[in-house]
Amino acid sequence: MTAHADSTPGSPEALTIRSATPVGLSISRLIVQSSGQEQNIFSWAIGHQPINYEAVPPQGPTPYALFGDMLITSGDWIVGATAALTFVTDDIEHYDTSTDEGVTALIDRYAPWATHVLWDHVTTAARAAAALCGHTDAASAIPHQTPVATLVWPAGYEQEDDLPDEA
Repeated sequence: MTAHADSTPGSPEALTIRSATPVGLSISRLIVQSSGQEQNIFSWAIGHQPINYEAVPPQGPTPYALFGDMLITSGDWIVGATAALTFVTDDIEHYDTSTDEGVTALIDRYAPWATHVLWDHVTTAARAAAALCGHTDAASAIPHQTPVATLVWPAGYEQEDDLPDEA
């Protein structure tokens, strides 16, 4: 997403995809189960998902991927899901994801957009799984609005931990 520099977070301009095209969205983890103990945990994190570039054709735009990971406990139930969003960009800039600087630039640029796509995907799958398991309490504990994500940065890189709040 290349948001307009002067756009207000949450405005249509801020959410418009200018240079990113999703090419894949997949769930890699989905869990609904009893934990056997009462606890209340909420976690939503986004980070870089490595890609095997040897499997990518050399021509065309370079694909990148970010993951979103949700974990919610409600009472004694655990609901969790992880998804990966693969996308290509029209950016002139190439993000060298083999370096901490490249990963950080990629997260800075695309996490604010990807958080909404990934949140919608993981929560839809988690609500469906919880409902199919007959655990409506667990499904109802999942917020509908995208929460502020904790960003997973490369090891040793210091940065703010959360995306800016768009509320």
